[in-house]
Amino acid sequence: MPHRPCHTLPPATTPDAAAALAGPTPDPLTAGVRPHLKPGQKGTKPFLARYRARLVCVRDGYDARLNRRFKTVQLIVAERDWPPPRPRPAPDHLVHLRVAFGELTLREHVKHAGGTRDPARRLWQLRHDRVQPLGLTDRIVPEEASTGRRELSGSRHLPPDAPSAST
Repeated sequence: MPHRPCHTLPPATTPDAAAALAGPTPDPLTAGVRPHLKPGQKGTKPFLARYRARLVCVRDGYDARLNRRFKTVQLIVAERDWPPPRPRPAPDHLVHLRVAFGELTLREHVKHAGGTRDPARRLWQLRHDRVQPLGLTDRIVPEEASTGRRELSGSRHLPPDAPSAST
C-alpha cells in the first residue's frame, strides 16, 4: 500500500465525494487559516442552512504555494452528557484525607507533613500541595461528602422528623 500523508483524506466511496476530493489538498505546513467565523456571520449562511445547529464555526484558509483558497467547517458529530472535572484546590487549601485508625505509619507521614486530625469529621487535614508528594491524592475526601454519621437536627435524642418540643 502506498504511503499517504496524514493530512490527506481517505479514498472517496461515492462519485460526488470523488469529485470533491479531485482538487489539490492544501499542505498544512504552507497553508494559512484565518480566524474562524461564528454561525450567522457573513460567509457562514450557506453552511448554516446546510448543517443547522451542528455548525460550530467556518474558517477561510489559503495555500500560497498552490494559489488556492478553501473553506473548512467544524461540525458537532456526537454529543453526550459529560460531568466537568472538579476544580483543583489552591496549593495552600486544606483538604481532608481518609486515613484509617490502624494505619500508624501513614498517620505519622501525614503528621510529619503538617497534617492535623479533625475529630469531628474523623478525617485528617493537610495542605493540598503536600498531599501529592505523599501519594495520597486518592484518599482526598470531597468537601460535600458525608462523615458517615447521621446528621441530627435539633435534639440529640429525637429523630429529625419528631415534632418540636418548644410549642
